[in-house]
Amino acid sequence: MSRMDTGWNFRQAYDTARNIHDQQDNFCAKAEAGAWKELGDSTFPEDLQWEALVDVLRGRVKLAVHCYEVRIFRTITYSV
Repeated sequence: MSRMDTGWNFRQAYDTARNIHDQQDNFCAKAEAGAWKELGDSTFPEDLQWEALVDVLRGRVKLAVHCYEVRIFRTITYSV
């Protein structure tokens, strides 16, 4: 896997987690507003695969990344 592959996978993972994060926020906003008819039979949007990364976006979990080169660090930090 190349650096570009790693950067793409990193961005794709964050995008997926961000979509779940937004869906969760929308669900909670409707629940807090008492819009139960809008929620219908839907359940809280969650995915075990992305749960930890959603928590990173919420600030509940800190992320530590180890890089050997500045280029790799730039790829990761600019991805977020």
